[in-house]
Amino acid sequence: MQMYQVGQSVPAFRRGDGLFLTVDGSGALLVCVMADPTAKERLAFKSGQPLRIRMGEYAGLLFWAVRFGDIPMMDCTYSPQVAPTKPVVALPAPGQGYNLTVILADGDTGEVLSVRTVGLGHDFSVSMRDIINRIGGQPINYQRSLSAIYSLSTEALAAKATEEWELRPESGQNEGKEARKSLRGISHMLRDIPYKKPLPVPLIHLHVYVADAGHCLMAVPAVFVSDAVREGCENYEVPLPVRYVLEKGWKPIAGTDAIAVSVPYDNTFGAEVPEGYEEYEG
Repeated sequence: MQMYQVGQSVPAFRRGDGLFLTVDGSGALLVCVMADPTAKERLAFKSGQPLRIRMGEYAGLLFWAVRFGDIPMMDCTYSPQVAPTKPVVALPAPGQGYNLTVILADGDTGEVLSVRTVGLGHDFSVSMRDIINRIGGQPINYQRSLSAIYSLSTEALAAKATEEWELRPESGQNEGKEARKSLRGISHMLRDIPYKKPLPVPLIHLHVYVADAGHCLMAVPAVFVSDAVREGCENYEVPLPVRYVLEKGWKPIAGTDAIAVSVPYDNTFGAEVPEGYEEYEG
């Protein structure tokens, strides 16, 4: 999946207002394009704001009706038949769901205004996969299907949904740094400083800035992967410098939103990363 960062100018985002959904093996990407969005609209896409998605199948297309914060609901469609590459979406493990990256972009300039990554619910993810696999094997007249969708209001389309998923600020569902158990012991050391370079989409939600370590990614040392899968990855995650992870490589841990990194580990001193990989701000 394409990598994006706040402030980046993307020519493809210079277009009319709309909501656009793509799916691949790393999860779902939802791009909302608005021409010069208001402060209220920008706020609706921030982490911590409610997010509600209603999903279904209509006219041979998968559809989402989405409400960001308290702004009016918007809708979008997805068709694997016309996607550049047919997505291979693995069945999520019990209790796990797909990653969803939400981007707000300014349609006038193409600038990425916000990037938010959340974990979709398990049942919702399984249903999405089932719909994609089912409609992907069917012939489609794409323009006719779009016309059928566009003949309905967003509210009427939402009423046809068969699945619903909601992220509420008070729910404790998986989103961002505040929700990760592995950060509770160092929460006083965290700073709200974004990484200014592009990160692979599956890593965005793992980024943290630690006062005494700089820009880091939360990762499970490879030696602990078996234990982490059994007992919970967030019990074994440690902050590793972003540059170290990108240089040495990382692997997703199946059925989770965590990654594993090969790094020397001392039971007394923790992860042993050579000097020179740290990146600090100011």
